[in-house]
Amino acid sequence: MLDKSMCPINFDKSPREVVKWICGLQPWPVATMELEGKTVRVFGASYSQNRTDKAPGTIVSTGEKGIEVACAGGETLYITELQAPGKKRMTAADYLRGHNIRVGD
Repeated sequence: MLDKSMCPINFDKSPREVVKWICGLQPWPVATMELEGKTVRVFGASYSQNRTDKAPGTIVSTGEKGIEVACAGGETLYITELQAPGKKRMTAADYLRGHNIRVGD
């Protein structure tokens, strides 16, 4: 049984598990993550071939492909579609045009 307590994304999992989690929580209750101190709803993610040494959940980069986030094992994924509080659902690239997101150290 799905409920809202399952919404926060656990980036301590592999990118494959995170992408499947996001897909599995649609259309309800929808996966969420913290971004700029706000909880955003996440509707889409895609795999990347990139690796990083940053901690899981850290923003690695931002750009036209989306918001790149570190996952377990040093792998990353792109958040491609999201919805900010009180806003419409949009691509991550559109969201980034109006928001400067700090890339993690």
